[in-house]
Amino acid sequence: MRTAPAATAGAGFEVLAGTLSPFLVERGFSTVEIGDVLLFGATPGMVIGALVGGRLSDRAGARKIVAWGSIVLAVSVFAVAGLPSAAPGAELVAVLLVFYFAVGAFTASSYALFMRLTTPAVAATQFTAFMAMTNLCEFWSVHTAGEWIAARGFSSAFAFYAAVSLLALPLLLWMRPRKV
Repeated sequence: MRTAPAATAGAGFEVLAGTLSPFLVERGFSTVEIGDVLLFGATPGMVIGALVGGRLSDRAGARKIVAWGSIVLAVSVFAVAGLPSAAPGAELVAVLLVFYFAVGAFTASSYALFMRLTTPAVAATQFTAFMAMTNLCEFWSVHTAGEWIAARGFSSAFAFYAAVSLLALPLLLWMRPRKV
């Protein structure tokens, strides 16, 4: 049960990140523009977000920052889903900058949380289980989203998987460090 949030909380961000290039192609972005968004937006956004998220996790508590990161991620994925197809590319890129900052903060804080949940004698095994569940989240969400997108389009897929991510928030209650 303690690993369940790792298998579900990132569903919205995994789907958006995993299908971003074809989504941007559908929105009329050139391959050069997609590369620019990823190189100059996604990469620095995640780096800065990770540094901020790690710092905040150390100060305010990782579980709290994971929860806030989940909310910001879901809201940004909902925002992408809700942008009309005729919306200017600058609006979409602005939302993606927030999204990638939140990806970095969420990732850093969730790893901090996972590390704090381990028992020192078996920390490597327990942390590996958490990481395996995050990989499972990426697999199941992007795989099923591919089928969803083919049948219903990107926007509805983004909205659905963002909602799934929010459903993981109550599971954070079970993610308390054990007394050693």
